[in-house]
Amino acid sequence: MDFQALFHLFSVSVIASLLRALDVNAQDLGSIRLSGGSSDSSGTLQIYYEDQWGTVCHDGFEERDATVVCRQLGFNSVAEITKVSNQQGSIVTWLDDVQCSGYENRLYDCPHPPWGEVDCLGEYVAVSCSSDVTPEPLDWNVNGDVRLKGGVSDSQGRVEVYYDGSWNTICDDLWDLNDARVVCRQLGYYGVREAPRSSFFGQGTGRVLLEDLRCYGYEDNLLNCPHDGYYDTDCSHSRDAGVICAESGPYQGEARLVGSNFAGRGRVEIYNQGQWGTVCDDRFGSDDANVICRQLGFGKVVARYSGGYYGWGTGPIMWDLDCRGSEWKWGDCPFDEWGTARCDHFDDVGLYCLDKVGANMEGKVRLAGKAPSDSTPPAAMSAYYGRTEIFHYDEWGTICDDYWDFYEADVVCRQLGFPAAFAAAGASFYGSGPGPIMLDDVRCDGREHYLTQCGHNAWYWHNCAQNEDAGVRCVIPVNNYPRLVDGDRWYEGRIEVWRSGEWQRLCATNFYDQQAKTICQQLGFVGYDWYRFDNLFGVGDADPIDVGFYCTEGEYTLSRCDTFNINEKDFCGTVDIRCNNAGQMSAGAICGIVFSCLLGVAIIGACVATMVRSRKNRNQRIEETEARQQTQPPPPQTVFQPAPPPAYSDVPYNASLAYPPAQPAAYPPTQPAAYPPTQPAAYPPAQPVAQPPQATYESMGDTSAA
Repeated sequence: MDFQALFHLFSVSVIASLLRALDVNAQDLGSIRLSGGSSDSSGTLQIYYEDQWGTVCHDGFEERDATVVCRQLGFNSVAEITKVSNQQGSIVTWLDDVQCSGYENRLYDCPHPPWGEVDCLGEYVAVSCSSDVTPEPLDWNVNGDVRLKGGVSDSQGRVEVYYDGSWNTICDDLWDLNDARVVCRQLGYYGVREAPRSSFFGQGTGRVLLEDLRCYGYEDNLLNCPHDGYYDTDCSHSRDAGVICAESGPYQGEARLVGSNFAGRGRVEIYNQGQWGTVCDDRFGSDDANVICRQLGFGKVVARYSGGYYGWGTGPIMWDLDCRGSEWKWGDCPFDEWGTARCDHFDDVGLYCLDKVGANMEGKVRLAGKAPSDSTPPAAMSAYYGRTEIFHYDEWGTICDDYWDFYEADVVCRQLGFPAAFAAAGASFYGSGPGPIMLDDVRCDGREHYLTQCGHNAWYWHNCAQNEDAGVRCVIPVNNYPRLVDGDRWYEGRIEVWRSGEWQRLCATNFYDQQAKTICQQLGFVGYDWYRFDNLFGVGDADPIDVGFYCTEGEYTLSRCDTFNINEKDFCGTVDIRCNNAGQMSAGAICGIVFSCLLGVAIIGACVATMVRSRKNRNQRIEETEARQQTQPPPPQTVFQPAPPPAYSDVPYNASLAYPPAQPAAYPPTQPAAYPPTQPAAYPPAQPVAQPPQATYESMGDTSAA
């Protein structure tokens, strides 16, 4: 054989070997197989890496991981996932904590820790695949798709969201009509009717994707709403959120604001009994207004307008809508008349609702910064002292210390839920704030419930520098002291309790009427109007409390109530309450009344004591007199002899005193005097009266020589 033939044969051999090696590597690297099963479709999962087969840990291996395995092996679906231990022989374990999304074509492409870094201690995964059922194509959906499950129609059900290859549920924390409105719009429906909570349509499967969803209502996808992160939740499926969408409109109970070019403002129109109509401004209060604003996805009401401010409407008029303020829509409120003749359309009511962006934040105050290192208390962040900051127009800002004293500090502390203020601070005692200076020359009289009710210059109008920020130090409450948070009024809100040096959210576990009455009475109210457990005022940032309270009649503070432990505090709901404000009295008023009552009792007691003492002395004098009369002989009787009248003969007679006189004088006189006189006296007199000589004064010269 010549040299060329040998070279050609060698070249072919080398090329064939390279191609064979490349083919083996392309086929075997990341290849998988099911070993030790009864058929090719079941067995212990093994994957090929670095020229050897190895197992996969069972830790965290879920259906979506198995779906990728079965797809890679050519099967249609997953039949079963099991755990296998005590593998025979020595075999390496390659993978642990595989995190497939479900749409990958090969297990090799799924995220996982580095190859060979495992801690599963001999527990491996086994998979059974099936070709009987064609699975739903996972790549048909995209992240953010929504669907409704468990309802009696396609327009209602439990909300499920597609994310990373699987369907997930939504936790009902902060779930409201705005979130449901986004879901219904995303599904193409006319609007939203309800936003049920607490797994109203049954519990879902898979994972809970989102918690504390805070949609504004205008988003086109649920994943575009603010939230706390994917899978960052402690909710269980017992709290899956749902929706009831309106397939077409208008629908019974719908509401709208018309007649204005601005969102959240306009004439109130409602759809009732197949007609659009208006609402009479007579007997239309703030509770009714807040329910309308809440139903439309806005925050609390800013202003109510009467007299057809946004124009006159048409159709029937509703009179005396009577909401309590806790309803989610006006259709849950009673009313007196529809199509009333009591009002005309020039009485149509209008509303200005605050946008939900910052709706529950406007006018809020908070304490920030820390005390200087040489002060008391020491330098640290605290819940009860700090620089006063107020929220306005979507930002936090500070307050200038001009006119800042105890009255203003007292309002801030009470707005934050503390009993009272301990001290007022100025000159940026707690540090200078980073935001703008919001208010200057704040002047409170101490009776206000919110700082915005105090007199002040216009917002952002000031002549201060940032080193003049005002601050407060509040009185530390006693343990188990309650407060109301995030309500539309000072006498309603979510209940939080001061415990172990911080505010903690009260759980709804075993919360009944007597607890509600005790809390409202402790805060100075006469009782409560209602309480509920559906996060009407949000969840807040406070941690849930680990105890509950069992109160009985006559206990006016939570500290007097018995307590019980709550084992699953992370899953307990909130308690929202409205206290009865009809008889609320401030602490000063209560002290004044108590002092007046005590003073009145003291005065009455003194008067009664004086009367008793006076009567006792009088009785004693009477007894002493009677006793003296009994021991002493009676005085001699003296006979009174009146003097005899004088005899008339002893009085000398005077004829001039006789009456009537013997001879009366003639009247009128016989010769009256001539009038005027015949010769009047000359005037002035002929000879004037001599005057006394006038003294003359001459200069005496200088008398000092004499």
